[in-house]
Amino acid sequence: ISYERSEETRNFAIGHNVLLTKHNAELIQVLNDDAFLEPTYLEEVVRYMEAHPECGAASGRIFRWDFDRRDESDQGKTLVIDAFGLEQLPSGKVQERFRGRSADAFQMKHQDEEVFGVSGCLPLYRRAAVVPTSPDKTLFDPSFISYKEDVEVAYRLKKAGYSSALVWNAVAYHRRSFTVNTHAKQSAAVQLQSYRNHLWILFMHWRSHALARRLVPLVLFEGAKMGYWLLHRPSIVFRAWGETWKERGTLRRKREWYRGLTERVPAPTTFPAPQPKYDVAVITVTHNDLNEAYLSSLRAAMAATSLRVQAIIVDNDSTAFRANEVVERFLSKDATVILRNADFGFGHSCNRGAKEAEAEYLFFLNPDSVLPDPFIFDTLYRLMRRRPGTGILAPKVLYFDGRLQETPRRFPKWYMPFVQRTALKDSSFGKRYASAFTMEDYNHDRVRMIDWAQGSALFMSKAVFDEIGGFDQRFWMYFEDIDLCRRVWDTGRPVYYVPEAQLQHAYGKASAKEKGFVKNIITNSMARAHIVSWIKYLWKWR
Repeated sequence: ISYERSEETRNFAIGHNVLLTKHNAELIQVLNDDAFLEPTYLEEVVRYMEAHPECGAASGRIFRWDFDRRDESDQGKTLVIDAFGLEQLPSGKVQERFRGRSADAFQMKHQDEEVFGVSGCLPLYRRAAVVPTSPDKTLFDPSFISYKEDVEVAYRLKKAGYSSALVWNAVAYHRRSFTVNTHAKQSAAVQLQSYRNHLWILFMHWRSHALARRLVPLVLFEGAKMGYWLLHRPSIVFRAWGETWKERGTLRRKREWYRGLTERVPAPTTFPAPQPKYDVAVITVTHNDLNEAYLSSLRAAMAATSLRVQAIIVDNDSTAFRANEVVERFLSKDATVILRNADFGFGHSCNRGAKEAEAEYLFFLNPDSVLPDPFIFDTLYRLMRRRPGTGILAPKVLYFDGRLQETPRRFPKWYMPFVQRTALKDSSFGKRYASAFTMEDYNHDRVRMIDWAQGSALFMSKAVFDEIGGFDQRFWMYFEDIDLCRRVWDTGRPVYYVPEAQLQHAYGKASAKEKGFVKNIITNSMARAHIVSWIKYLWKWR
């Protein structure tokens, strides 16, 4: 946190321009002091900007914040829309989309979407987009003082070929300085700035062909606007037009500069996407099962490889040890520990770990594993690079006594849990099905495409993981790996079994500790979780 004290009053535009010169960050989040952000707001808008280098500005869904009720249980949050981006009307007027409407009163697409611009309440700007598009090389036009400066930036970005976006999953709340959208609540200074800056935007950014195309609605709107002010506060009109006339030379120069903006500013597609900090992120979810053997082998593999490896440990409220202290003893470098206050399940925790990953590839690896081959990361990385269209790589997994662990599987039939958990498993039918399901008929020393593999060891691109939305968090435990592989297959990317990469895994079968179907369901919470996930899987995939 840096603090900049000004001995003189600086307006909104100049104040932000001064702060811009103090930092060199690629992305600039303008954060008003009357805004209330949900915890993941910044994460969501930054993630969108990183995935869309052509986007120059982004903002989330902004609702009204009832500041007087901030101490109540809902913290004063409302469903009244403050701004869902900016929109341009046929008359040329630019306004906040859906402002003042209730979010539950009409249907909207629950997805990110391109908008004309973003509100000055909470805009996230790309420095490489906004600074080169300004003749003053600033964030906001310094002559605007306050009001409409966000609209002026929106025009600049569109002229340079940049887009602006509404990021759906980013949610914030804004306390308006006036409660209703009426001119009577605004001071004369606010009204003057708003009207004058509106005129300046028209003069600087509207081209003759645009004026001709929208001449009738423009004339009607501007005539009505001027008539309103002449009736209520004629001084606003005279002062606004007077200042416009006084600054006509500067406005004309800016108008000419903006005409050649497309040639001056590099195309957005020339900006490279940010490079990952690491090559591989190893994500491990633990709950009282993190152990020295695993961490020792992980440390040895991280030391042996030339790749940049990030270790992420997601601890689900372990009571047998302090995960951060255990990890620090073995992995003091390039390790992140996320301590959680409950057991959120496997898929949910993997997603949480993936959020911290700054790597090109993700390796989901259970803590009851050991990596006897210290070059396993290099092997998986090389195999994935060799097959660029691959969705997931599943290594060969052995028990600690050297026996094969049949982790590659075929997609299950609907009756699979019945066969596994009842006397059917000992019948000839059950044995045939189990053999087919676990691919006992397959030579596990050969590379081949498979339907899915157990989530104890899965290697995949972070871009693919993010594209499909990660693990489906409706599966607390079990079937989340089958579901993940199915969704990867649906993108046209195959899942490969690669025996060249090998590791050891305990595989405890926690859901089948008790004999007898009914007894196991009653006494074993993991068995119940397995059945619940099975039902969810059947319902999802019909």
